[in-house]
Amino acid sequence: MASATSKHVRNSTQPLIDIARLSQNLYEEWCAEFSPFSYERKGLIEVYQTEKAFQSAVSHARTATATGLPMEPLNRSELHQLEPHVDFNVIGGIHVLTDTHVYPSGLMNSLLQEALKMGVQIIESEALSFTTYQGKIVELRTREQSLEADLFILAAGAWSRDLSSSMSLKIPMIAGRGYSITYPLAVCPLAHPVYLGEASVAFTPMNGDKVRVGGTMEIVAKNTPPQMSRVRGILNSARRFLPHCHFPEPKLEDVWYGYRPCSADGLPYIGRSATWQNLVIATGHSMIGISLGPATGKLVAEVAEETTPTVNLTPFNPNRFHKTS
Repeated sequence: MASATSKHVRNSTQPLIDIARLSQNLYEEWCAEFSPFSYERKGLIEVYQTEKAFQSAVSHARTATATGLPMEPLNRSELHQLEPHVDFNVIGGIHVLTDTHVYPSGLMNSLLQEALKMGVQIIESEALSFTTYQGKIVELRTREQSLEADLFILAAGAWSRDLSSSMSLKIPMIAGRGYSITYPLAVCPLAHPVYLGEASVAFTPMNGDKVRVGGTMEIVAKNTPPQMSRVRGILNSARRFLPHCHFPEPKLEDVWYGYRPCSADGLPYIGRSATWQNLVIATGHSMIGISLGPATGKLVAEVAEETTPTVNLTPFNPNRFHKTS
């Protein structure tokens, strides 16, 4: 609550722009080097049903454009030119010109194959506890074995807080659950990612044959069963904004849901632990993990190798909430 201020938002803008640009540059490099993962640079379209919300978005677009993130207001005719195959029930929109999107499954499969080519050994197990000695972590215990290492990286998403407790660390973070449903693209043949402004629901066309519909921020324990009422809320919003598209209600087993690691102030935690000399922390990315993932990996490598980080890591200091005497 203490971080929910206009000043904090202003101070966070440039650090997030810097790390996002680094990520986008790395995605461009990966496209040239790795197997295809359906990376597209088409921008993002935000759409609005009410004049109040639309005018607020226009004002935000002017501010963003002034900071180097160009955004263009769209009337209904301009929106139709960008998306001729769907009919929106909206009064206008915003075209965020610099945004890009990927197919997550394709991305992860591509990265996995590259890692295996490099000789990376992947061990699938559950981390249980850690052994420490003289300011360092010396051992990780899993259900099957114990592992020793020179360097440990805590990058367990929404589970990072649970693991940090076993290291006598405190990382202020909560898990925010989101849901998504993936349909054939023919259900809603969008050419661009689209964000439904008042509903906070996102559409992403992926891999040339799919469209993913997702949203909500549900603050629940991680063992809470999924709620179909949340899914219905997402689909009802989709139907209001896109009344000519048919979104059938899925079965529970066809609904994806996952937990976003939300930091205490909206900025990720990236950097070396002040408690354990050989621990690097990389978590707390909230709803922009896939956006900032490439940059985070590069920055973690730079921290591990003790080289100058590509971007200023001070705003992302994982120790920023530690009490000082």
